[in-house]
Amino acid sequence: MDNHQSELAEELGKRNNIMVTRDCASEWTTENGAAKVWEGIGEFSPVPFLGGGGKDGMDQQGLEGNGEYRSGFQRIVDQVMGFG
Repeated sequence: MDNHQSELAEELGKRNNIMVTRDCASEWTTENGAAKVWEGIGEFSPVPFLGGGGKDGMDQQGLEGNGEYRSGFQRIVDQVMGFG
């Protein structure tokens, strides 16, 4: 559980919801490294989180078997943390 923030970032990065910076020392401290990061940011097209939409921000993807609603983000966090 010590690296849960990294695990969450990696999972969201795999799903293309966010862009993850992994090696700040080499990516941001040199001119070439920073230029490459900014180029990646310019090309990044994030995938929206699942969930949301529909009446009151709920849709069929967010409804659980018990009728409760969980957003796409909440489902990812629960999965990474081992709750879902």
